[in-house]
Amino acid sequence: MAQPFYYYTNSRIAVVPAAGGAITDLTKNFDENPNPLMWVKDGILFAASQKTAAHLFLLDPATQAVKKITPGTQWIFSSFTATRDGSALAFVRTGPKEFPELWTVSR
Repeated sequence: MAQPFYYYTNSRIAVVPAAGGAITDLTKNFDENPNPLMWVKDGILFAASQKTAAHLFLLDPATQAVKKITPGTQWIFSSFTATRDGSALAFVRTGPKEFPELWTVSR
């Protein structure tokens, strides 16, 4: 992204026009490393760590708004999968006082 002092392993989600042109950084205001998972009807699902937790987020490419999908602050959510439209999710959830468990939810 041509930013000075940008650490080479930092990741971003960006849009690059197929015909060429300027790159649009969609996660410039998100202060973690997003790991894109899939496009769904209302945006891009991505995973990211925040402090000692890990969560699932939804990025709206039109507004660049990021919404945390998973609840709480102490859990670690991982191994995400979703239906094609993103209406149902499956993932592993673990926390400081629990064993990892497989969870499914509807959005």
